[in-house]
Amino acid sequence: MNRSFFSATCHLLPATLLIVVASAISSRAQNPPAAPITNAPGIPGWAYPVAPAVPGPKDDGSILHVPNSTVGMTLTQARNASDAPDWHPDEHPAMPDIVRHGRIADGVRACGYCHYPNGLGRPENASIAGLPIDFSALKLKPWIKVVESKTAPRTEILGGMLVPLADHSTEPLGDRIIEVPVDAHLTEGLRDDQSPFVAYVPVGSIVKGEALVMTGGQVSVMDTGV
Repeated sequence: MNRSFFSATCHLLPATLLIVVASAISSRAQNPPAAPITNAPGIPGWAYPVAPAVPGPKDDGSILHVPNSTVGMTLTQARNASDAPDWHPDEHPAMPDIVRHGRIADGVRACGYCHYPNGLGRPENASIAGLPIDFSALKLKPWIKVVESKTAPRTEILGGMLVPLADHSTEPLGDRIIEVPVDAHLTEGLRDDQSPFVAYVPVGSIVKGEALVMTGGQVSVMDTGV
C-alpha cells in the first residue's frame, strides 16, 4: 500500500472543536435529555444515527457539479462506493488504491467514499489514520464552524448523519453538541468533501474547554510521555 497519502489526522480537526468536545465531556446537563433517536433495528441512535434503508433518487443521466470544482459527475458516479467521488482532486495527494477503490470483492468499500478523498472524515465516522504521510500538499480550508447557542436545529437522519428538518424548527440544546451539514444535498447526496458543517455547542463551552485542554482544570492528568 502506498503509505505516502494519509497520516494520523486528529491534528487536522479544528482546535476549537476539540476544545468544545472536551468541555462537553466535563459538564453535566442542566436540561432533560433529548428523546432517543429513531434508528434502524438493533443500532442505538444515540451512538450511530443510521437511517433504515430507503430508495434513493434515480439517476437521470444529468451531469452534476459542486462549488469550486470543474469536475462533473452523474449521480451514480457520485454515489459509487467502489470509486470514491473526488470533486477536488487538486486539493490532496493521490489516493492509494484501497482509499480510492477499496476491495469490493472482499466487501470493503473505498475508504475515501465514507472518509472523503482528503481523509478528513465526517461526523458519523472519523478522519483516516494509521497511514503515515506528508500532508504538505494538502490544502486545508475552514470546514467546521462552531456556534455557541442555547438552541439547535431539530434534526432527522439522512444516510449516516443528522440533518436539520426542512421546517427550520429548533429545540433546546442542553449540554449536547449537534453537528449538521450546511447543505445536506452537497454533503450527503453528492458527497462533496468541501461542503462545510456547523457544530452547535452550549454557551461557554469554548472558554471552559480551553481551560480544560490547556490546564487540565481540576483534573490531574498522568504524564504518558507522549
